[in-house]
Amino acid sequence: MPSEDGEHIAAFSTIQPKGWALIIEETWEVVASPLLNISLAAPLVLIPALVVTLVELWFSARQVVEPIRKPQEQAQQLALAKYEAIEEPVGGIGEIQHLQKTLISMANDIQDAQEAIRGYIGAITNAQEDERKRLARDLHDDTIQELIAIDQHIQLLAKQSTKDLELAEKLEQLRGGIGASIKELRRIIRAMRPIY
Repeated sequence: MPSEDGEHIAAFSTIQPKGWALIIEETWEVVASPLLNISLAAPLVLIPALVVTLVELWFSARQVVEPIRKPQEQAQQLALAKYEAIEEPVGGIGEIQHLQKTLISMANDIQDAQEAIRGYIGAITNAQEDERKRLARDLHDDTIQELIAIDQHIQLLAKQSTKDLELAEKLEQLRGGIGASIKELRRIIRAMRPIY
């Protein structure tokens, strides 16, 4: 109810055995002031708590999110075969550091596998080149020499059979075929030898 010194609140309660009633009248400030003071003080408490929470979230994000980005970037560098980039520490929580150790282990495994592949390819290349040299040598030392010997025998037969012109002509054709075969074999031998 309104009053000269502000609003007042009246409370009424009956006392049963006597039939009496109890009436209390107080100003609004006296009754509402504890709750009012708390509600007025709440922003003063909640705002700093909110600020502290935001700072804590920011710090947590820096401790978790930022260190996760570094291994991601390091993994991209690893894909480009830049293995030294993975060694840079990332910091952060233990799980992130464990992730980095796992990436380092994977990078070492990849390097080892690449070295093994290079060695394997080198061995295959050397074996292939050795086989090509051997084949070229065999073709030169055996096959070409045999063809040259056959050509010389045909040349001797052609000189001995000067009377039979048809036979001499056929022998000359054979010599031409053998000469073409020798040239082709020499071309193949040159192609089989490694350039270096």
